[in-house]
Formats: sequence, structure tokens, C-alpha cells
Amino acid sequence: MITKVVSNSIIMANTTGEKFGGRKKGTPNKLTAELRQKINDFLNDNWNCLQKDFERLEPKDKLNFYEKLLQNGLPRLQSTQYNIKPDWEEHKKTIKSLFPSDEELQEAKESEN
Repeated sequence: MITKVVSNSIIMANTTGEKFGGRKKGTPNKLTAELRQKINDFLNDNWNCLQKDFERLEPKDKLNFYEKLLQNGLPRLQSTQYNIKPDWEEHKKTIKSLFPSDEELQEAKESEN
């Protein structure tokens, strides 16, 4: 545990994982929203000039420009990862019910007669 003494007070590091103060989870960052708006305003105000400059670029430079433009103009998607542990016993039962063995088929025929 990390401790720090500041003017006769002891301050301990938060090792609980709980948040104390700051933005609540899911609250958008105000500065990021303002910056994104300014970038979008700049693009809107200078679109004609940007279009002319874009047309003069080499193909690979056009792709780089377009990629950077999208990074700043669109929200980024987060990747999602699933960690699923399959229930193999349940899978075996399902497969066995769908594809019975020759012996099970023979027993079913005999029980029908």
C-alpha cells in the first residue's frame, strides 16, 4: 500500500478499484466532444478548399488523407472479445441424438416391432 504524508495528514492510495470523484462511467468527455465539433466545423467551413487540394494528391496520399479524416470525423468502434467455454458433455449429447450409432438404430428398429 502506498502512503503519503501531506501536512500532518496521511493519504493512502486507492487499492479498492472503486471510483471516488471524477466523471461517472459512460459520461462523455466534454473536451473531446468540443474538439470533435471544432474539427467538424473546420471541415465544413473549408470543404471546397479541401476538395481542391484532395484532387491534386497522389492516389496513396488520397487514401492516407481519407483515413485520417475518417478517424477524426467518426466515432471509433471498440473491439469485443468473447471468452466462452463450451459445455462438451452437452455437445456430445446433442451430436449423439442427431447421429445415433448403428447399434442404437438397430435397437430402435427392434423396439418398434
